[in-house]
Amino acid sequence: MDVTPPLATPDLDPEAGVEAGPLEGSSKVVAMAPVKYIFSYARKDSKFVVELAQRLRQAGVDLWLDQLDIVAGQLWDHAIESALKSCGGMIAVLSPDSIASNNVMDEVSYALEEGKQLVPVLLRPCAVPFRLRRVQHVDFTGGYDAAFARLLTALGAEPPQVIGPQVVKPPQVVKPPVVKPPPVVEPEEDVEPDLPVTRPPLVDRKLGALLLLAAIFLLNLLETNLEALLMASRSPAAARLSAWGDAFATASRGIESALGLASSLSFAAHDEAPMTTVVAYSASYFFLFPALCLIVALVLARRKEITPFRVYSLALAVDYAVSLPFFLLLPVPERWAHPDSGAMLLSDRLGSWLIDMLRPMSGLDNCFPSFHVSMTTIAVLVCFRFGAKMRMAALGLGATVALSTVVLGIHWVGDVLAGAAVATLSVAVAAWIDARLVVARAGAAAPEPQAQRSTGMALPGLGAAALPQV
Repeated sequence: MDVTPPLATPDLDPEAGVEAGPLEGSSKVVAMAPVKYIFSYARKDSKFVVELAQRLRQAGVDLWLDQLDIVAGQLWDHAIESALKSCGGMIAVLSPDSIASNNVMDEVSYALEEGKQLVPVLLRPCAVPFRLRRVQHVDFTGGYDAAFARLLTALGAEPPQVIGPQVVKPPQVVKPPVVKPPPVVEPEEDVEPDLPVTRPPLVDRKLGALLLLAAIFLLNLLETNLEALLMASRSPAAARLSAWGDAFATASRGIESALGLASSLSFAAHDEAPMTTVVAYSASYFFLFPALCLIVALVLARRKEITPFRVYSLALAVDYAVSLPFFLLLPVPERWAHPDSGAMLLSDRLGSWLIDMLRPMSGLDNCFPSFHVSMTTIAVLVCFRFGAKMRMAALGLGATVALSTVVLGIHWVGDVLAGAAVATLSVAVAAWIDARLVVARAGAAAPEPQAQRSTGMALPGLGAAALPQV
């Protein structure tokens, strides 16, 4: 995103801009040049902000408010970012809740850096941030009407200067005689029938994304068990596939040796590894991995918009669709199960129950690409893509999970790299599919042009995805 260089905040004269309250000995108020304003506020102050915005619009102030100007089908964060860039001024509503909001403070900092006209409005007493103490504010804690009048003046909705108090006597009104108007017969209007309320399609509901995740889990469970039965049958087809997988594992070992990784990946001293290391990496692989995937799914599902959770579910579906042909046609054995690897399953020092618990969901020959690594990478990438607060924690935990697949002697380095690559591709494809769904729904929600009136003029409909003209 291109951002223009920050502009220094000009020094404000105490009698210029927005007054903090009545000035003793003077009633002079100087207004700013009229521009378009955007509101920055905390959600708990929504009622006050919506009422204030409606009154300001009635008074002729050009402004933008998310709750009034974002239409159905728009991406909420994109609309706010566009308005922040386009508007020439900002009305910052100050309260304990907005001061504690990182989003509000970021928007205020952006307005100051971009040299936009900033008008702070004090709704409730709070500790005003240092960056705003030099900017005079409109105080709504003492009286709404007086503060509203000062705010109108500051926003340029009144004459720029009013010198001295003026007392205007109301003119005497002579009441005309009351004349009872004749009854007016209003023409009958066509009443449109009430349309039935339809629920959005399953693809636009979080339930659809949840069902997709459940389908992936069940399909993986079915495929793993059927593949185990096939390989146990010792049929010619199974023997041929097993030979391909062993050859690929041997090639992976050769590539690691060619890259000089053989000495770093020696498993000769596995039996001497400290028990704390065994416990830590076993916990990462068998318990931290599913916990991380579930927590990320829960965090994304709790968001108001469906896009993050839907992208996460679609990415996992694409990832499994890409990995499944390799699982079926190239059954690469886990590293410890290959006779030439020299590795052992380190978690067996705690007991074979750990790998036995995972085996129904992760086949012995489903090693390439690493599904553990690809699912973990998807969780981390989606967290960063949508700005989840836990994204740095997810990055650290995900790196631990990926490392545990090698340390425990389960995956080859090529498996890990392939899993990360498939995950990156899956997130990109999922984001593309989600964008197409958003565009399709926005086009479907656009109303048809209204019928021409008796004047012969047609009122064109406005598409739901159109951005407000600012």
